Amino acid sequence: MKKSLKKMFVAVLLVALICSSLSVFADEKNTDTPADTVNEITNNSTSLDGKDENIESGDNPQPSSEDTKDNTMTSSEESDPDQQGGQTGDDNQNKETNDVCPHSDLKYYEAKGTCVKEGTVEYWECQEENCKKIFSDKDGQHEIEGEIPTAKGNHPTALTKVEAKSGEDCTKQGTKEYYTCETCNETFTDATGKTKISAEEIAKGNYGNHPTALTKVEAKPGEDCTKQGTKEHYTCKTCSMKFSDEDGKTEISDEEIAKGAFGNHPAKLEKVDAVTGADCQTQGTKEYYMCKTCNKKFSNEDGKTEISDAEIKDGTHGSHKINLVPAKPGTCQEREIIEHYECTVNECGKIFADENGITQLDKVFISGEFGDHDLKLVPATNGTCVKPGTIEHYYCSVCERNFDTDKTTKLDSITGKLGTHNAIKIDAKEATETESGNIECWHCSECDKFFKDEALTKEIPAYDVIISATGDVDGPELPDVVDQTSPVFIDKGEDVPDIKLNDDAHANLITSAFTELEIASGKVLKVDIAISTVSAASVEQSELAAIKAVAKQRKIAVILDMNLVRKINGIASGNVHELDKAITITIDVPAAYISDNRKFSVIRLHDGIAEELPDEDNNPNTVTFTTGKFSLYALVYEDVKTVAKSADTGDNFPVTALPVVMLTTIVLLALCIKKMKKDNM
Repeated sequence: MKKSLKKMFVAVLLVALICSSLSVFADEKNTDTPADTVNEITNNSTSLDGKDENIESGDNPQPSSEDTKDNTMTSSEESDPDQQGGQTGDDNQNKETNDVCPHSDLKYYEAKGTCVKEGTVEYWECQEENCKKIFSDKDGQHEIEGEIPTAKGNHPTALTKVEAKSGEDCTKQGTKEYYTCETCNETFTDATGKTKISAEEIAKGNYGNHPTALTKVEAKPGEDCTKQGTKEHYTCKTCSMKFSDEDGKTEISDEEIAKGAFGNHPAKLEKVDAVTGADCQTQGTKEYYMCKTCNKKFSNEDGKTEISDAEIKDGTHGSHKINLVPAKPGTCQEREIIEHYECTVNECGKIFADENGITQLDKVFISGEFGDHDLKLVPATNGTCVKPGTIEHYYCSVCERNFDTDKTTKLDSITGKLGTHNAIKIDAKEATETESGNIECWHCSECDKFFKDEALTKEIPAYDVIISATGDVDGPELPDVVDQTSPVFIDKGEDVPDIKLNDDAHANLITSAFTELEIASGKVLKVDIAISTVSAASVEQSELAAIKAVAKQRKIAVILDMNLVRKINGIASGNVHELDKAITITIDVPAAYISDNRKFSVIRLHDGIAEELPDEDNNPNTVTFTTGKFSLYALVYEDVKTVAKSADTGDNFPVTALPVVMLTTIVLLALCIKKMKKDNM
């Protein structure tokens, strides 16, 4: 079997090589002109005198064989203009000259010769003493080499016209009009003697008249509606020809005569009533009459006017199927809908003012005005020292826009003013050997800042508030320090999904949030990640628009507000908005949003710029992303369509290719079996 397959492959390879060689050979043969072909064309060129050697000489002296100039050019002479002295024209008689002589004094010699005797063609001779060259043109551009070409001239006298003559009767042809020359006795179709005509062509003149009146043969209808009769025509007893007119001018064939009128229908035609269409989009059929003998259809019962199937189908449409569309009040996003009637038939969609579908309306007329906004008063909120409040305004839940208290002016921002510090006094406490103390100060719970005076004008660092213990201890024991075993604490608000940090996040947060001096101070350093959910209504309109522009068609599941708070010895010491080193965060998708074939990602809004952060893990129930900026994060999703995959490999495979692959396999297998059988014989 292997030997047979090997023979097959060798045979196919040999055929391919032979076809390739033939193709290359054919290309070379078509693109290259052999030198022998060029020489053959050149050697077959006519001589400059334009005559055959067997033509007898006329009045003009003919050059002898010794004086005749050989104007035949070889291929080598064509490639060397200096050797051949010029370039031959199309008739091999003229050549363009580049002589020094201007040929300004040319003398004209008219052509000589008659219709029976050869003379010379017209030419011009240069009168310069040292030139005397002859040319075929008056400008001296095309030189005539060798002897002046010979040619016959015009007829010496006017030609005699012979009138056309009709035949004696309808069976005999006459002669055509022609012209004769008394000198050469030739015949021509024109008075100038340019176009010859033979005696045979002259004899093909018009036939004569019919000797007697033609016999009329009446039309005869067919036997019935399936058979054709014969047409009216005229016959000549002399020539037996048939004509459609009594003058015998227009001949008619037997086939055309046989195309007469059909006969009558043998019985009364059957009436087929008109049918109205099922609905307004369906066409019915027209009334018609049908003959059971010939199966033809007619528009009238006498069977005179035939009707086509296309015309029969061009019947009346059915009625609309009308449905009442009740009025619908408008909103700020949609116009009011006026009560109307609509046809429910597919691809109709026409609307009417009445239930009978008589008065049609344009869709513009059923649309009223826009409705009012669904406004709800949102009271003003007081700002804090770190976060501005909001002004009193109205919010529309339909179009999700904010309006001023006049309910008409749109607001791009509802941000109010910053508030004052919410500070409380912290009494001084002396440090002991085992416990740290603190100085007298005022602390703002909103911004976690410390002040030295009650007027809150002298801010002091948080770590300067603490007085270290006097004893030899590792550090202060502070009751408000949470989970001192980890430098990072995640403070989740209500409805915030579970969030995890990667292993390097703790170290990156500390080194990015604190200075080298603070890290070397020996104080307890912690970072609180405060995360809370934010409703879309509470987000600035411009910020929400920026998120939606990146999300496009995707939906928003939840919006999170992430803040980093520094703490030194358990006391807040300012917020961090950007890190020197990014960290990786994993968010669990809320159970309400988990679904098959759903893809999640995160859009971050920082300093007014929205940017998408793709999901870095393969778990459909979590979203992992890397970031170094903390502000608003929107978890968005979209439902994606699945693509059918191969059961074996999982790769996409075009199902339509399976029949082609199977057929190719069967053909190859059959060829192999046939070859094997042949080899075994």
